[in-house]
Amino acid sequence: MYEINALIMTGLACLIVGGVAGMLYSNRDKNSADRTHDIEEHLAESQQQLKDYQQEVTAHFSKTAELVRELNQSYRDVHTHLAEGAQNLAGMNVQQAFALLQENPDLDLDEGSVQQPLDYSPKKSPNEKGMLEEDFGLEKVAPEEDEDDILTSKA
Repeated sequence: MYEINALIMTGLACLIVGGVAGMLYSNRDKNSADRTHDIEEHLAESQQQLKDYQQEVTAHFSKTAELVRELNQSYRDVHTHLAEGAQNLAGMNVQQAFALLQENPDLDLDEGSVQQPLDYSPKKSPNEKGMLEEDFGLEKVAPEEDEDDILTSKA
């Protein structure tokens, strides 16, 4: 009988130890499943944020392209308005120049007549000084004598 009691006790002890080990393993597996689920949710949320950001970028550049197109159209409208005003309000020379420019856009009507502005006063003769020279406009005066020379000449 002793043997059967020992066998039953050993069986119960193994059953309890196995149950505890099973619960621990099941909790560990459940924690791993929860962690996997959390990571999957985070990944799905990150992917959705990326899609939203890409849509915002696309919308931003679409709006920018539309505004630039409107700006170009406004520029064309202003240019056309100014050209029409010049043709209507100016004399025949301007109208002829516009017609000539429209036919030949690369044509320079006043070749050589436009000169770059100078940042100095040009010399009119080789002996004349330019405005940026140090002694421009100053009269040359003989250097004064030293005080020692003046004192000795008076004595």
